[in-house]
Amino acid sequence: MPQHKPSLAVIYAVNPFGADHESSEHDPAMMYGYGSRERNWMSQVGGDFTIDATDETELNCKNVIWGYRTQLFYSALETLCLCHFAWGVSWQLYGPKDLIKLCEAAAGWDASLYEIMEIGERRLNMMRYYNSCEGFTEKDDTLPLRLFKPLPDGPAKGGRVKEEQYKRAKEFYCQIAFWDTSTGKPHDYTLRKLQLNWLMNWLI
Repeated sequence: MPQHKPSLAVIYAVNPFGADHESSEHDPAMMYGYGSRERNWMSQVGGDFTIDATDETELNCKNVIWGYRTQLFYSALETLCLCHFAWGVSWQLYGPKDLIKLCEAAAGWDASLYEIMEIGERRLNMMRYYNSCEGFTEKDDTLPLRLFKPLPDGPAKGGRVKEEQYKRAKEFYCQIAFWDTSTGKPHDYTLRKLQLNWLMNWLI
């Protein structure tokens, strides 16, 4: 529910294969206590943020960065064919440093966490670039209109995605992902940075 977990509003909209609740970590995980195992693991992927009850449903730069960084990590897990419930989602069993050890043991790859997350970044940019070649634009990064309307009842009564926050957050996401904010397409220099410049010649 992006009405209660604000970072999901942006991830649902920009995700290159559609809205998916397992493409990033959810906002309540940002409230793990300092010193906890889960907080330590999340800080390794760049998610060392704290929110409290006063801003847990507000969409801001912390939520967007949180969503983006964990999206890269989860995208890498997809590429490596690893179960999210073991290697992500509430951080119950294994952490990022365990993933580094697994890659070294299974593939002989002495990887850093940065390199592993870059795998996830490459995957997202390849799909996003393909979508743009098929005619998708930033205008397709949308949410159902009912998500912008207050929930009528239940524990999250009154909760909604605030449209102006959402628009600013989506633009900020494109900025930190190095995508064109007007088209949603990865910049050429983004593809070169990720060694995906061959796509520019292959997909026209």
